[in-house]
Amino acid sequence: MAERPVQFGSDGHLVGVLSLPAEGRRSRGDLACLMLNVGVTHRIGPRRVNVKLARQLAEQGVASLRFDLSGIGDSDSVRGRLNFREQALRDMQAAMDMVEAETGIRRFAVIGICSGAVNGYWLAQVDPRVAGLMMFDGFAYTTLKTRLVHDWLRLRTTPWRTVLQKVKGRLIRSMGAAPANQQVSIFNVGPDEATPTRAEFAAALNGLAQRGVALYMIYSGSLLLHFNYAAQTHDVFGHEPFIAGLRHDYWPQVDHLATSQASQRQLLDATCDWIRSIVSTPTPSAISTPSTPDRSEHAADTARTRSSASAARAPRAARP
Repeated sequence: MAERPVQFGSDGHLVGVLSLPAEGRRSRGDLACLMLNVGVTHRIGPRRVNVKLARQLAEQGVASLRFDLSGIGDSDSVRGRLNFREQALRDMQAAMDMVEAETGIRRFAVIGICSGAVNGYWLAQVDPRVAGLMMFDGFAYTTLKTRLVHDWLRLRTTPWRTVLQKVKGRLIRSMGAAPANQQVSIFNVGPDEATPTRAEFAAALNGLAQRGVALYMIYSGSLLLHFNYAAQTHDVFGHEPFIAGLRHDYWPQVDHLATSQASQRQLLDATCDWIRSIVSTPTPSAISTPSTPDRSEHAADTARTRSSASAARAPRAARP
């Protein structure tokens, strides 16, 4: 395999590492993977999981790019009026443009953990080059059973005196004007980043499934309040068409950042197995032009990317 740092984007401000399979080992599926930041963590991912994944994928013939969004890690910030989501979309599409210019590949699987899952979700909806979307601890939607399981697990480890105090407090609050069925999200960080409703999420995934996008959702044991039993996704969305083709895992023994070596091995192997299933899937012969917040600016970014990707073989010192 071969790895090299790359700079790309409108001003060459985005930094990443492109991992390519060794000559003769490139898969026939013509698929590349995008690995996104986890929160503000550098592109290597928690405990270098993205580095490990990129190299394991290269061994099975799949190219990948791990990179930093604007203002994160080694990538510079940009000036402008775009909000976070719009800028993230532009960055991710610039990344795909660069990989396409370098390799000719036009199909991408987006791998996102936590905030990376959210960014991948928005990207998949506007860019038809996305052929696969993996969301690890992405959006979660609760049921009555979710709350009951959560309360039971808490009850088992909480002293009875504390339990009685909590029950008393809950009864007092229930007598007030607290809204029923209030949607709670770990991702509400701004007005333009609000969690989609269940109906919006279902409609989006149905659209992706109809387009042939491979969907993989994984939940760890860290989202106890939001996701805590294996059948939860099916209980919420079992009547939706996308469920038929959805790959889904619940790993209660794995934490949010896959900290242990065993957790990382489980995540790496499951991801690579999912990627193999996408590579083996026949693809349409043509892909339409992607939709972006501003098509003219995106076209300009693409032109600059093609020139900077070939010229920037040795950008400023960057970590793996």
